[in-house]
Amino acid sequence: VTDLGETLFIDFEKVYELSPDLLIIPGELTESVTENLKARKIKTVLLKTPTKYEEVGPFYMALSKIFLGEEKYVEAYDPYIGESERIISDTKKSLSGVTKKVALFVEEGFVATGDTIAGQAMEKAGMVNVAANNTDYMMSFAEIKSADPEVIFCPVGLSETILKFEGYKDITAVKNAAVYEVDVEALVYASEGFAATIQSMSKYLLQ
Repeated sequence: VTDLGETLFIDFEKVYELSPDLLIIPGELTESVTENLKARKIKTVLLKTPTKYEEVGPFYMALSKIFLGEEKYVEAYDPYIGESERIISDTKKSLSGVTKKVALFVEEGFVATGDTIAGQAMEKAGMVNVAANNTDYMMSFAEIKSADPEVIFCPVGLSETILKFEGYKDITAVKNAAVYEVDVEALVYASEGFAATIQSMSKYLLQ
């Protein structure tokens, strides 16, 4: 797989070299890039990356239509979204009555807030997200300590750092070693394994 750069910093020289039949992009292009793509007859589709939970379904519907067409897209879309919704609904039922406070670290210093896909999915699944009222993945050190999460989820490789951080030693989750590594990327980008990750998180809350 050719590295085309970061989402917001695509290396279009490499795109031109590859000359794909279709280019799906998450945002508007500059005039010069647009003209270059047209000149090379590279078809471009603008498909905004979802940033909220309710945008996930329409995003995958649009993606399925692009590759399968108007008549066949349901063959891919319905099973994926339908199964995801079922898993999240079942997870919410299993967590009925569970009031443990949860924090999801998406990386060191950033948490899944109430305006993010990950944060909203947690709440849809019946989890008590301590960062539900925060925005833009931001929650200060003091706020995290004050919220005192009883369970912390984090990316693979970060749990030891959280457990050893002196500033977190009095947080209930840290005192009880209730810090668990999960597939955070799947939650942040609503990619494959999204609902399964939510389900796996619930098992720790039921312990």
